[in-house]
Amino acid sequence: MRRSAVVVLIVVVLVAGGVAAVVGLSATTRHHHRPRAKVSASTTLGAVGGRTIWLLAEAHFDQVVSVPAVRRLFERGVVYEPISVRQRPSTLVPVIVTADFHSEALLAASVADGTLPSGTRAVIYDNERFANTPLAEQDNILAATERASAVARAAGLTSICDFIQPDRLPPGQRTASNEVPPCSIVGLNTVQQSERSVVAYRGVVSAEVETRRPVN
Repeated sequence: MRRSAVVVLIVVVLVAGGVAAVVGLSATTRHHHRPRAKVSASTTLGAVGGRTIWLLAEAHFDQVVSVPAVRRLFERGVVYEPISVRQRPSTLVPVIVTADFHSEALLAASVADGTLPSGTRAVIYDNERFANTPLAEQDNILAATERASAVARAAGLTSICDFIQPDRLPPGQRTASNEVPPCSIVGLNTVQQSERSVVAYRGVVSAEVETRRPVN
């Protein structure tokens, strides 16, 4: 990264049952993605069981949570921490250990082989347009996401995945709005261009929530 940049980690989660929680965190980073101390939390539009759900990116988790104000905020909520097999979960706040996968096949194999990180209670299926996700899964994203959700459910794990944007579906399967996958928690990866405006952000999130509710 040549210049300083603001990296905004915004997560909007829609929890099965129609209850929505919107959470996020922004951190200003410089070269090598080293975060500065200043952080800010986004507006919370809802909560689950009276507690906000947080999902923070794996990189720099402890550095961000070590900020006292952020740590106090997280301690009042439910924190999902994505980790790899070689990592240990944060000890700064109570977390739900979450294994992050870009491939449904790898997710299924890890569950079957018992090679998930110790204490894993949730899994993320992050199907993106990059080499980490097999082309076969990218080309049939809905089926791959459905399989990932089914594997997690059978193993007693919470599944986390994103809304599926229409342009990710084959032409004959495209819908007018984002496709709602059958996961326990659904992230709104389509709201990131609106987070600088509270009005715009709320509007986009509200529309996506209304898409979710008729499904579940």
